[in-house]
Amino acid sequence: MFSLVLAMAAHIDLGVEAWLDPDDRVDVYASRSLSSDSQFQAGSLAKYTCTLIALRLADEGRLSLDSSLSDLLPDYAGPGAREITLRSLLANRSGLPDDLLPAFRSDPSIAMADLSAIEAANRFAAGEIDAERDWSYDLGNWIIVQAVIEAASGKSIEQVAIDEVLKPASMSASRFDAGTPVLANSPEPAEPVRPFPPFLKCAGGLVSTPVELLRMVDWAYSGGLSQESIESLHQTTTEEENYTIGGRVRVVSGNLLSWQSGSNGPYKSQVVYDPATGSGWAAMTASNSSTELAEARGRWLAARGL
Repeated sequence: MFSLVLAMAAHIDLGVEAWLDPDDRVDVYASRSLSSDSQFQAGSLAKYTCTLIALRLADEGRLSLDSSLSDLLPDYAGPGAREITLRSLLANRSGLPDDLLPAFRSDPSIAMADLSAIEAANRFAAGEIDAERDWSYDLGNWIIVQAVIEAASGKSIEQVAIDEVLKPASMSASRFDAGTPVLANSPEPAEPVRPFPPFLKCAGGLVSTPVELLRMVDWAYSGGLSQESIESLHQTTTEEENYTIGGRVRVVSGNLLSWQSGSNGPYKSQVVYDPATGSGWAAMTASNSSTELAEARGRWLAARGL
């Protein structure tokens, strides 16, 4: 159980920062009237969270990361169903074209479309595979990931997230949401935020706090996942991006660190976790600036001798 200490100093504007030490003490630095419970949109940390969900389901024998979509998602209509695996989707290496962004540009109302994940996958992520399109950080991959998780679990992404990650990791202030989420004790964002549709929850629909992001990563490395799943989180799939599945790792001063980030308009999030020591750092802001977060991350790394 984490012990929280709310510090007086604020290191980032319109945001909250948390430092986790190996003894599970968390020092929280909150700007203005914010606190450890202040919620933010976590952006692509949703991808990391959905990856943890998929790994949990794999550990339970309910799916395999190396199964093809023809096995995992029989209702998927894409011609590449036999070639695309869940692992390739989690690694952003499916080779699928980006049909969603052009659709958004031609019809912005799609952001409010009430489509299920499998309906959206067949509409926006079912094109011909391009074998030369290795790395592609497109939203289409994550529409299909959401559809696979929902099919394997028989539950909505909101409920399976609670059952497999959020509740086990004691993340009561976190959830998956869509549209324009209502955030508790959160600052007014520096810029307007575009709503996003329910079929993109695995792409960017996580609402959380810095403390709970640390809880999630610490839980995963402290028995939440099997060793095989942890190894999958460490196996680099795109070297130049430091990307594994659902996120990144980075070696700093000889230490392999979980190195995550997310963004949704002005909402920026960053997380670093050292599996060797059980220490970590996380910060979230609504200021539209990643610079302060990077500087704060640098201070944490320096304090850890990294």
